[in-house]
Amino acid sequence: MSRASVATVLTARAWEEVFVSFARETAAVRVVARAYEPEEATRRSPSVIVAGSETPWISPAIVKAWRRRGIRVVGIHPAGDEPGKRLFETAGADAILPDDTPALRLLRTVQALSITTPPTSPEGTLVAVTGPRGAPGRTEISIAIAWGAAREHRTLLVDLDPPSLGIRLGLRPHPGLADAFDAVRSFGELPDDRARSVGPISVLAGIDGGPLTAALRWELVRSALGSFDVVVVDLGPWPQGETILRQANTAVLVCDAGPTGLVRASMLVAAWQGPTPIPLVNRADDPATTAGEARRALGLEPAGLIPTLASIRAAARQASAPPRQLIEHVAPVQRSIAAHRSR
Repeated sequence: MSRASVATVLTARAWEEVFVSFARETAAVRVVARAYEPEEATRRSPSVIVAGSETPWISPAIVKAWRRRGIRVVGIHPAGDEPGKRLFETAGADAILPDDTPALRLLRTVQALSITTPPTSPEGTLVAVTGPRGAPGRTEISIAIAWGAAREHRTLLVDLDPPSLGIRLGLRPHPGLADAFDAVRSFGELPDDRARSVGPISVLAGIDGGPLTAALRWELVRSALGSFDVVVVDLGPWPQGETILRQANTAVLVCDAGPTGLVRASMLVAAWQGPTPIPLVNRADDPATTAGEARRALGLEPAGLIPTLASIRAAARQASAPPRQLIEHVAPVQRSIAAHRSR
């Protein structure tokens, strides 16, 4: 029988070093990662992850995301720490042990869990929308992408550039992102009452993002991927939301057709970290000329050339649905979503 592959989450507490040393001495399991960040834990596809509740970013949402991928999770908590124990109980960890558990028992637990694989649960498709500073039209295009996706999929639109979407859609300031994150931290998933319905889509938006770091915003988005088929995130201007962009299944680059907009976008592309972007050029009133200029500036073929449309301004003033013409112009993004979901 092949050895179990295990990843641990790095911690200053002694249990992790003791377990890794014992595992390597006995060669009973393969330690494939000692993770400092969430993505490092899954990079080499372990069958089991061992994590301690003392790590600040360990949460029910993170643990549930690992389990959706078919990874077993062993939760370790300081002996006598009931809140730490409850964290893993809420998350549905496969095994929960105090950190004074002997290394041999922890090793046997890992081996026993690795024999079977839990059923995987499909996650939603993540669409990240960004662009350079200067109001290139990210908000309107994010709404149009979400509206189009909602024709076939349960779709959530998230505003990580507040208060843009909230104002555009005429929403009350609360509940906002911080309210949603508090619920995610408590339950490990996004409750339905934290997202508001606007036409065919659900929306997370508010006055601001509260005291949420980039890692915490990613945790919020990641939890939403367990509840929705498609999650469209307006990241705001680059490099805001860089962590989320790197994890996106589809990345959309929105830029203005003017010279300044294309120069700014070219600088963004030079520093890009994430999947190859789908470039959408806004206010492209001379398509033939703009296509060539965008191609030269970005080194990418523009996927959509969106002209200045009076209907877009009218929809924004009335806080109404995006115009049909705009939804049609973002069709390349819908094709990318469809391709990912068919895999």
